[in-house]
Amino acid sequence: FQIMAIIMVPLVLVIITPACLSRIGNRCIWRDEDVRNTHPPSALLQSIDAARETLVHPDVSSGTGIDPPMFFCGAGLLPLDCGLTGLITVTFINVAAFLVIFFAMLNSPKPCTTGLGECRTISCMCGNVYNEGYVFMFCSLSLTSIILVQRFSAMFHRQRIQHKIIKSALVLGSLLITLTAIFPERYDVNGQTSGGYGILYGLHLAGVYASGLLLLGLPYGWFFEHWLTHRHPEDESYVPLRSLLARSLYAVAIVVFGIAMVVYAEEVQDQTIDFCKRMYSPSECNAWPMMSAEDCRRAESCVDGSFTAKDDALCAAKLQPNFRCKWEENGMITEWTKLVAPKEYVASSSCVKHDCPLFRYARGVALEFSVLLLILCYVASFALHDVKRLLSRKPKLVENNSLPPLTLTPTHDAAA
Repeated sequence: FQIMAIIMVPLVLVIITPACLSRIGNRCIWRDEDVRNTHPPSALLQSIDAARETLVHPDVSSGTGIDPPMFFCGAGLLPLDCGLTGLITVTFINVAAFLVIFFAMLNSPKPCTTGLGECRTISCMCGNVYNEGYVFMFCSLSLTSIILVQRFSAMFHRQRIQHKIIKSALVLGSLLITLTAIFPERYDVNGQTSGGYGILYGLHLAGVYASGLLLLGLPYGWFFEHWLTHRHPEDESYVPLRSLLARSLYAVAIVVFGIAMVVYAEEVQDQTIDFCKRMYSPSECNAWPMMSAEDCRRAESCVDGSFTAKDDALCAAKLQPNFRCKWEENGMITEWTKLVAPKEYVASSSCVKHDCPLFRYARGVALEFSVLLLILCYVASFALHDVKRLLSRKPKLVENNSLPPLTLTPTHDAAA
């Protein structure tokens, strides 16, 4: 139930928040707001003034002001930017691939022999267990980076230093996604990330945290600051509280799921070394781990911290196994295969990983998926629209029409 809740809550949130919560008290009629595609072109581009107005006021072409415009099925079910950018395709691919593969592994007859028996993160499984997963991760993250770099780079902005900094930071955050795509979470033959693997893992984490902070923190922080200065109904550019709450729900969910992911990750370690596959006799497999009394004493001293200076090097690389092995016959063979296959193939048995912290691994993977999904959907649903609108907003003096009056001073010639 806990794993189902971790997965389903973000899925429900990303669907209902843009379509429902941002409309409370404002637009009760569900409809398409894609003005560009639901109105004749002449309605927007019949004069040069209309083209200029589109740059000054993005809501003329986008169909809305504070909240993102909606489209799909004539009822406005999805944010328009999801379709215009193609991020809806990236999101659909990631969700479909994760749900099918995750639950297939979880319901496998031998789930501990799958990636969920070794890793607490998607990155670990893609980098160490499934090579196809790494290719998929590289393609999806690189495509997301390409889309966001194009969208942020194409946004109109005023010649203001803060606009230039924010726009450059968002492009940088989009580029940093590629670090996570290029450098997976990879372990060596000892199950460690030492040496070069540590550098790769550091770059992987830099891409995860830096891009998430920039792509989530900057748009949300800017919108929050904009709400603080425009929250009064008498303001010309009034920002209702419901708009902030819709975005805050996303932000709070990302923080909560992110903290849970970090906290629960400390309860279990990745175990990418499968010793069971290297055992070829039932007695050795079922009895593992079997060590001499001296080796057992040294291992226990590393675990409880009572080791001496002589065992510093031994205990520094400690990785206590959290699984057991069992000799099992291949129960997946059908009657037809038994009929046509050689006896050695039919009677094949092997040592497999039998007991592992499956729930803790699955919970960690589900939490990572939820955080990534929420960040991606926040950027597609709100961040792109908010940044585009705030970048092209008129300066405050022009917005309030508070320019000083023009005073004409007569010259000596005019007086004469």
